[in-house]
Amino acid sequence: MRPSQVLDIALVTYGNMCTALTDSRFKLAIPDRHLFNDISDITFVRKVDRLSNSGRIVFSGISKWFDYLSERRATRLWYVDPVNPDYSRKESILVDFGSAHELWGGYADWLEKDKGLICRYEGYPSQSSRVKDIDLRSAKEDLKAALRGAMTFSKEVLRDDGDVERFRKALSILDMDEPEVVTHLMGAVPEEGYSLTTYQVFAGVFEGWCWWGMSDFSDVKPEDRSRWAEHDQIDANLYAAMQNGLMAAANSRELRIDRIQKYKGERLVWPITSTEFIPVEVSHSPILSKAERKKIRKEARAR
Repeated sequence: MRPSQVLDIALVTYGNMCTALTDSRFKLAIPDRHLFNDISDITFVRKVDRLSNSGRIVFSGISKWFDYLSERRATRLWYVDPVNPDYSRKESILVDFGSAHELWGGYADWLEKDKGLICRYEGYPSQSSRVKDIDLRSAKEDLKAALRGAMTFSKEVLRDDGDVERFRKALSILDMDEPEVVTHLMGAVPEEGYSLTTYQVFAGVFEGWCWWGMSDFSDVKPEDRSRWAEHDQIDANLYAAMQNGLMAAANSRELRIDRIQKYKGERLVWPITSTEFIPVEVSHSPILSKAERKKIRKEARAR
């Protein structure tokens, strides 16, 4: 998967965590080994509208993106209209500010000699909140079916052991338990806060992605030309299933009440509601009992 697409997902998922941190005492925690730390330079340019050829740089630096969301009181970020496999560029991040919306899109390229990523994002006001509603569990099942179809075709027709193994691993991840599944997230998603199903879909897509270029599944045609159309259909089904999986996972509201986060020494439940963290004093296992969860919900409703 291209760095820009992974970065898009990271900006959305970490951005949504940022919007949930309404208590100013707590800051967004970014792991030391993260895609954000590979960024050498990133600029965000705001345009008047989509057709404008130029705009003004409103800020630079990844931390400024989260400051921008907080200062403008963003309520939600959405992953929309992902890029096509032909590498054409589209805006893929929709930011909801309540009474207004903005679309953002960009690119990320590796600099020479391991000097990191250079990125540029452009945004403009959007009159619509065009978000495709995709059920997460349906997306997971569709992804499984598409991966099985691609794996079978790779094994029986293309005789490509590499793709067979790639798709087999992706299928196994879709049924993998925590915490092993989070090791496959490529740093694009916070390792705490989402449901297991969300993590499985993210990791399954990352592992099974096969649009890198020459010699990958989408580019290798069967020797039998009569099966080219079948190959193209399987490829299209797999791509659609993966993109729908990414959108369903990135836009998921399946947030775990039993998951504890640590920020500046405090333990927090992520979250009772979709808009806030509630401090909780615990000195035992990070998994709350049913009685404890019931008590926390009762206290939250009383606030």
